[in-house]
Amino acid sequence: MAISLVRIDDRLIHGQVVEGWMPRISSTCVVVASDEVSRDLVQRSVMELAAPARVKVVIDEVGRVVERINDHEFDAEQVLLLFASPDDMLRAMDQGLQCDKLNVGGLHYRPGAKQIADSLCVEACDVQAFTALVKKGVQVYFQPLPDERPVDIMEVINNPWCEYNP
Repeated sequence: MAISLVRIDDRLIHGQVVEGWMPRISSTCVVVASDEVSRDLVQRSVMELAAPARVKVVIDEVGRVVERINDHEFDAEQVLLLFASPDDMLRAMDQGLQCDKLNVGGLHYRPGAKQIADSLCVEACDVQAFTALVKKGVQVYFQPLPDERPVDIMEVINNPWCEYNP
């Protein structure tokens, strides 16, 4: 199996992913790991329609996605694996997902979140999850678009102006 990119982006499948990342990694399959989206028929339909017709779309609960990956279901694919939150990614790792690099694309404003970079708003729980992922040996970097320079997520969090600086 070739997981070409593991990404956190709360919008999941959208223009930046379809037009920017999928062609860059020659994605043949996009896997959305989201308990919420897997149970919402309207969101599922929107995600399926947003992807190019040539790309296989799989939407499932976080735990099931990990099982399916570990059962080698996607071995013949070039996979773009999407999570909506750092917590979902951390849960996947705790359930057996192997990952050494994680792209953070965007977490948009929600009540209680603070903006720490363009298109990156976090709560304390997000910072805790990012920190836990880094401690697990995952290289976590913020890079919304393929042509932008990747920035280590801890550099953003550890900036003196960041409210969540530990």
